[in-house]
Amino acid sequence: MFNADAIGITRTKPQVIVLTILRGNPFADRVLAAEIPEEAESVNLRAIEFGETEYGETWTEPIQGQNILVSGGIGSGKSSFIWNPLRGMGPMIRDGLVRVWMCDLKGGQETSQARSLFYRWADHVEQPEEDEDGNVAEYTGEAALDVVRDFRDEMTATQRDLASRGVRKVTISREYPLNVLMIDELAMATALSSRSATNELNKLLAEIMTQNRSTGFPVLAYVQEPTKDIVPIRGLFTRRICLACTAASYVDMTLGDDMRQRGALADEIPLDEDHAGIGFRVDQRSRNPIRVRGGYNTDEDIAELVRTCSPPSTGRARLTVAA
Repeated sequence: MFNADAIGITRTKPQVIVLTILRGNPFADRVLAAEIPEEAESVNLRAIEFGETEYGETWTEPIQGQNILVSGGIGSGKSSFIWNPLRGMGPMIRDGLVRVWMCDLKGGQETSQARSLFYRWADHVEQPEEDEDGNVAEYTGEAALDVVRDFRDEMTATQRDLASRGVRKVTISREYPLNVLMIDELAMATALSSRSATNELNKLLAEIMTQNRSTGFPVLAYVQEPTKDIVPIRGLFTRRICLACTAASYVDMTLGDDMRQRGALADEIPLDEDHAGIGFRVDQRSRNPIRVRGGYNTDEDIAELVRTCSPPSTGRARLTVAA
């Protein structure tokens, strides 16, 4: 009747429903991985390639000055939004202008093959142990919570240094590199850990994301369920992407009120390989949802990134966490 590929039905008030109709899938083929710029000077941190829009245009997002949340179910293609930003920043990582702090909380499964790219790396949230008197022991320095804590401390030190020089906004350089915190499966840290670890992590992230805009310390986080229990600091993410999800309510939780009603039917996207990486973002000017697809990264694409963009060893040990 409607010649539609997907129809969303939303009950807005008693005896009133809204039909949202999507026609056509503009992504018949996979989108290729983002190109790695040849030189650091070619990287625009305010327009990093993520994939394509439904209009066939290159889709970019700013990294500097933003915090990005990517939500989607298992198999939705969240990994595209780890690797494409890394590819887009690659030469700056290699040249020491960008430092990536990676917390891969799925046991390191996604990023362990690329650890040489990262300034810091951890694969789980380590719990502090109590001694016989009930005193909490110090953290060992080999866990995600320590990475986030050190990231906050580095940001604070940068704030103080800039303030002492009378500088209000950082200029990215080797002296003041862009420090990017990436947390893959945020729920493992914010909801599925101990209460003490969860509380501290949420406080740290809130502190970071309310103060990081001018200092060059953005946060990128990835989650399956964007509920308040799992992402209580959801409102601090300035850019949000909703991929295929398992509940209609997750769309508005991620993108904002009424976005599903306005066409962001992410819960109608099949969770299969043919649709991996497809989702919605909100246009910053019109405030309308736009369909997008992240570039698909093969193992060869990841190997290329590691081979061409890993920074030279500086002698600082990167974290290796034993599960």
